Amino acid sequence: MPVSTLPGPQETPIVGSLFKMADDPIEFMRDLVTRFGPVVRFTLLGRPMVLIADPALAQKVLVEYADVILKGQRDRAIFAKFTGINLLTDEGAPHRKRRKLMAPAFHYKRVQSYGAIMTGYTAEQIAP
Repeated sequence: MPVSTLPGPQETPIVGSLFKMADDPIEFMRDLVTRFGPVVRFTLLGRPMVLIADPALAQKVLVEYADVILKGQRDRAIFAKFTGINLLTDEGAPHRKRRKLMAPAFHYKRVQSYGAIMTGYTAEQIAP
């Protein structure tokens, strides 16, 4: 399915949704999902983007179709300049190996224990 056929907002030519997203990224994405559903298209500086807000579909994209839905070479090169070669920038067998190494840190019980820490940091950030 071409990205252009997905539901999405009316946008400003060239910049797309850049200014709306820059203003408040979380609220921007929340609004898109509320208005258009769990799979939404938008653009940033002429580049098509797809927001997937459905956990089951995200699982399919990130795991089941990881070898079919590839990251763009340009985006990988840009991220790699800042972060090096890592889980974000890798694909294929190297990506699967890195994911497997990281998996224990994201086990259900481990993630549960992170809740108090994340709550504390969030409270610090939003405190006046």
